[in-house]
Amino acid sequence: MKKRISASEINEFNYCPYSWLNSRYYGKGHISKGVAKRLDQGTKYHDKKTSSERKLSTHNNKTKVIAVGITLAIIIGSILFLLY
Repeated sequence: MKKRISASEINEFNYCPYSWLNSRYYGKGHISKGVAKRLDQGTKYHDKKTSSERKLSTHNNKTKVIAVGITLAIIIGSILFLLY
């Protein structure tokens, strides 16, 4: 008999392979003391990772705004140069 993996399991694996592995082998409701400690460490890790990604995303948005502004300034400057 083949074991099937659902789309939600693939999503869980992409987010955190350790979480997926734990739920796959031990079930969603089973949490031992060791597993609880690792889950807590994983939560802290993901909180830190998410915070870093938000900072990077904000930086990328600012860079995009600056790039668009410079591009518009060059286009407008070129049009004005050609008109006069």
